[in-house]
Amino acid sequence: MYGNATWNHTTFNNGSYIPFVYQVHLPGVDKQGRNFLIDLKIDPMKYPSPYGGNILNGRFTFYDQPNTLSWFETGLELNGTVTWGDITEPVVGNTGHIDRQYFPLYAGIFSPTGRQVSHIWYQVNLANGVDLSIWIQYRRYEANKIVPTIGITTYEPNGNPINQFVTDINITFLSFIKYPNTSSTFFPPPSQNRWLPGITVIQCPSLNMILTSTYSTKVPAVDLPVEYFEGPSYFAGTFRGESIDGTGIQESTLALYRDWELLNVLQISAQNLSPESFNPAGPNAEQLVQVINVLNNYVNPNPLLEKSFSSSVICM
Repeated sequence: MYGNATWNHTTFNNGSYIPFVYQVHLPGVDKQGRNFLIDLKIDPMKYPSPYGGNILNGRFTFYDQPNTLSWFETGLELNGTVTWGDITEPVVGNTGHIDRQYFPLYAGIFSPTGRQVSHIWYQVNLANGVDLSIWIQYRRYEANKIVPTIGITTYEPNGNPINQFVTDINITFLSFIKYPNTSSTFFPPPSQNRWLPGITVIQCPSLNMILTSTYSTKVPAVDLPVEYFEGPSYFAGTFRGESIDGTGIQESTLALYRDWELLNVLQISAQNLSPESFNPAGPNAEQLVQVINVLNNYVNPNPLLEKSFSSSVICM
């Protein structure tokens, strides 16, 4: 190993801090047991931006905790080295983000197991230089009802800190990824059969935007207290009416495991299967969805219910 992870401010020759310029040292081990290390200087080229721009000024309700503060920086200049096993190579980059939240109280005080509220977050770096920070939260105890303080903060390529913030956002799921039981959580898993959104579509009429987000890794699971996906993602679609693509991340804690949620997973998955997936002599997607819909009569839709019967029939 290469020691502990560190995130340090850089300094001028006189010892005073250089604002928002950092040196990071991030060691780890890959699945084969090989050492891994990232050493980088991070120098953002754009001003820090509050979530919600000058509408929210970075203040919103996060995981049911009011007055949570959030800001982000994009346009990072990255310079350093990556070491993997016995190989060290220099690396440079000019995209990425820094994102921070400040909670007045313990972050999980209103979500003690981390599963009372879930979220999906996207940080998007579009090819035209516009950056997007997109938050959406779900109240699990209200049948995954959308939390009002959601939206998209835009950051224009000129670095102007006055951002656009819009809330007319809709997320559609096209596929799901099963959470691996090899990834551990601090809180005991409510089920061995948990699914998180995979391919998603982000729609926003006021930005004339439709973006499809596709993970670049097969199973972007991260070992944290609850089920957690975070990984690089590719974005493609339209923004302000123009064709566009970009890179960024998709992060989610929306683990679906209750019976009625698993039926939704099964239904959406069937709807989006390619025609080649079906036997010509058997049911097509529409017929399969009709069969799945009948199963809704046999599950308890109570959003507070953790588990009502064995869901092994939907293990896929």
